[in-house]
Amino acid sequence: MTHFVVGAWIVDGKPSGARTRLRELLRAVVPQLESHERLTVLHTRMGRPFDLDERVEWHPVEILPIPTWQRAIAERLRLRTTLREIGADIVELGALPVPPRLPCPVSLTIHDLRDLDGERRRKLPLPAVRAIVRRSVRRAARVTVPSEFTASRVRRHAPGTEIRVVPNGVHVQVFPNHAPSTPPFILHVGHLEPRKNLGVLIDAVSGLDRSVRLVLVGLDHGARDELVTRARAAEVEDRVEFRDVVPTLDLRDLYARAAVIAVPSRYEGFGFAALEGLAAGRPVVVGSGSALSEVVGVFGRTVDTGDVSGWTAALQHAMQNDDPAAVSARRAHARTFSWQHAASLTLANWRELAAQNPLSTRAPIADTVSR
Repeated sequence: MTHFVVGAWIVDGKPSGARTRLRELLRAVVPQLESHERLTVLHTRMGRPFDLDERVEWHPVEILPIPTWQRAIAERLRLRTTLREIGADIVELGALPVPPRLPCPVSLTIHDLRDLDGERRRKLPLPAVRAIVRRSVRRAARVTVPSEFTASRVRRHAPGTEIRVVPNGVHVQVFPNHAPSTPPFILHVGHLEPRKNLGVLIDAVSGLDRSVRLVLVGLDHGARDELVTRARAAEVEDRVEFRDVVPTLDLRDLYARAAVIAVPSRYEGFGFAALEGLAAGRPVVVGSGSALSEVVGVFGRTVDTGDVSGWTAALQHAMQNDDPAAVSARRAHARTFSWQHAASLTLANWRELAAQNPLSTRAPIADTVSR
């Protein structure tokens, strides 16, 4: 029996790209498992982060996602023993650092390297962050990334790393086919944080007709007060709507009814909002310089992240030049990003790594897994 183990203690119930990727990927992996394969997900004792097929086994671990330094210590103290106890053949991890001397091959997913690329989140000195990244990729048997952009950043900061690109997916069929709302609104979905570059979007909207609103859906990660001040200075405060988090069905409806999906981020390792906008058939305008243009291809428009007049013109053009053929083309492009394909690539990766593990056919030393 080949035993795949996935670490999910890093994600919780709050919306995030990492949580969406892990949940949808595992849901697509389960139907593709062969009879001699089993999957265990490690989670915190606070509860499971999402629901999965009953064939998935769950195992609680004494590791909490935050603060990062406490998580890293807990992983170092407990993960090695846990993996031995449950007889893991490979382990999939989704966050740095990778603990040393784990008893099976590690498949490490790196969503982005923003801390090394000028979009710092942590207070650690840059040399310390660089050392953590390089040590972690050395300890991993293989690194998985969601885009060629992120692959290029890993190669730059950790040359020689073995990398597999596994793009994220989207369920095109879940998005309703509505006509855009009147009066029109521009939609941004994502946390409110500096790298999202939402100030340029507010300034761009100030150059559009006063009937056009801007709807910002996402948790405040430190940028909301500044955005409110900027909207007031641009005299569009009454046209900018902060929606925090909305239920899934309501969010899909917002995507479908938006005039444009705008993603002006300075840095994205993938860009779920851009892909979901295309899945809803809506015009999508994205910022240059990261993975966003890779995701949208020729089916979205890319604008320099600092070009306010360029953003105003692109948004105006998108609202005035939409047609059914373009809607169909966007949806067709989004369908090329399939969770089933991502799961197939992921399983191929795990199987290769398990085959490299000389103990991969062993029976579990102790099976304390609870369903």
